[in-house]
Amino acid sequence: MDKLKKLNHLRDPEERFAMTRVLDGVEKVLVTHEIVVTDFFDPHLLNLAKDILLGFSNLKFQFFGGYQEAERKRILLCQEYYQPHFSDFNLGCVKVESTKDFELLTHRDFLGSILGLGLRRTKLGDIVVGEQAAYCIMTSELAHYVSTHLSKVGQISVHTTLVEDFADLSNKVKYKEIRTTVASLRLDSVSSHGFGLSRKQCVQDIKGGKVKLNWKEIIDPSKEVKAGDTISYRGYGRVKFYELLGSTKKGRMAILLHRLE
Repeated sequence: MDKLKKLNHLRDPEERFAMTRVLDGVEKVLVTHEIVVTDFFDPHLLNLAKDILLGFSNLKFQFFGGYQEAERKRILLCQEYYQPHFSDFNLGCVKVESTKDFELLTHRDFLGSILGLGLRRTKLGDIVVGEQAAYCIMTSELAHYVSTHLSKVGQISVHTTLVEDFADLSNKVKYKEIRTTVASLRLDSVSSHGFGLSRKQCVQDIKGGKVKLNWKEIIDPSKEVKAGDTISYRGYGRVKFYELLGSTKKGRMAILLHRLE
């Protein structure tokens, strides 16, 4: 297998590293007939992997992150005769609750506290923050470790339990609905309304590499966004462009955004 040739179109070091790991897994499957499951990838890296994996006719692959609308997923690689099962992905889920002040905690708080236990981001899937609990998907072996050692998120004491069935997490996502109007669908304009920041700050931060569109860094503030896109803003979380509602009498565009809590 000529890995350099298959990765020649990639320039970003993170992308090349991740796809090299995918190709290492492919090579192992083709040689040993074993099943290989990768780390968790975001949707951008999953799309890159899909383009590469489609070039292997004698290989089967599946993406899964624990529930239907998961963003971060693992990739299972196997020979084409094998029928993958949910258990092959080795996923676990830790439910995190608190008796007080839970509403003060954000996705960023949970992520920081879990990584503070010594885990790598690539071993973690989605963190779904609901009204009364957060659900943290990760590899099954790490789920037991986190459940045992996570006692605080930020300065707030928490208790944890392992969740066996977490297929319905899509219904637990907490978000703030934002209905607003914009003069254009530029990245800086939509970001400004979605995160409650000035247009000037958004322009500076986009040019400074703090904003990703669909998990890919974009440094052009005029980049157009569309319904279905996700904007990730370092330090402020994520906004999903849920729907384009139409136009106002003054010619502005009415949009519906979901800011994830």
